[in-house]
Amino acid sequence: MAKICDLFIATFLISSQIIGQNIETKLIKGLPSDLSPGSSQTIVFRISNQNNYPISLTTQLSAPTNWRLFFNETVTIQENSITILPIGMMIPLATKPGFYQIILELNNSDINYKKVINVDTHVLNRIDIEVKMIDAPKFSIAGREISADFSIYNKSNSPCKILLQSSTGSINGTENITLDIGESKVINVICSTDPNLKVDIKQLIDLSVSSGSFQNDDKTYVTVVPAKSYSTDKYHRLPSKISAMYLYRNSNLAEYNGFQGEFFSRGSLDPGNKHHIEISARGPDQFDNTTLGLYDEYYLNYNSTNFQIFIGDDTYSLTPLTEVGRYGTGILAGFNNKNYDLGLFYMEPRFSPDYKQ
Repeated sequence: MAKICDLFIATFLISSQIIGQNIETKLIKGLPSDLSPGSSQTIVFRISNQNNYPISLTTQLSAPTNWRLFFNETVTIQENSITILPIGMMIPLATKPGFYQIILELNNSDINYKKVINVDTHVLNRIDIEVKMIDAPKFSIAGREISADFSIYNKSNSPCKILLQSSTGSINGTENITLDIGESKVINVICSTDPNLKVDIKQLIDLSVSSGSFQNDDKTYVTVVPAKSYSTDKYHRLPSKISAMYLYRNSNLAEYNGFQGEFFSRGSLDPGNKHHIEISARGPDQFDNTTLGLYDEYYLNYNSTNFQIFIGDDTYSLTPLTEVGRYGTGILAGFNNKNYDLGLFYMEPRFSPDYKQ
């Protein structure tokens, strides 16, 4: 009887070894050599069963603490077939940089089968510092200091040395701080204002942080009102001038003289300086009475960012391929943008009698 039991056990062990040899597990998609914290990854295994009957395997997975894993605890492979075993995982943002290992263990106690596969990877150092304005006044009086609070939060996966800067104010305290993973701190920024301010302005208050090559910033605007009342001009004026001149010429015992007046105005039509106008009126014509050659001239010129119109006396030209230009009275309109310029003009020459238009 004992011999029969020993023979049965030996037969079972040999059969189990043969069955185990007919099961093959292979890694076909591993983890990247460098992982970014906060990313999601998938490992894929291929399991082949070369036996003539189905095999069920239990799966056990070991991973670093707080890594979220998604996988089936049991996988069944039909006879003479192949099954794909995907394993999903999410790497937490707070995972410290370094080398890590994922261990997959497949078991079937009935056939005495056990397979262990190791998957190695490396988590990169990730710097992410959040800057957020949390408290600042909406209004302030000119001459007073403005105080604003910003929150600094270290969302990196390692402690960070941070440099604090403000282009519009000063840091209340040290400009160099160190924050641990998940640590936050409130930074106070002080900004001075002009006591002689005459009109309301929007005062910028900002805070920027940097750690190595990483940079981030946040800002806010505070309305600053004058501390005193000032008389202001409610009109938007166009600078202008009026002038007169006396012209005299003595040539070949003949005297020529006369007066000429001029009105000239040039400036913007809006406070934003987007629309410009220029007006000139000079006359009467005194071209023949002086060697200065001051003829009468009248024109109006308007232009904006993309549009221009000119009416009156000027030197008009199309392209140097035709002629450089010709002085006369006419009208010109033009439009331009980043891609092309479009324009046209019509004129009647003044000093070229052979040309009519």
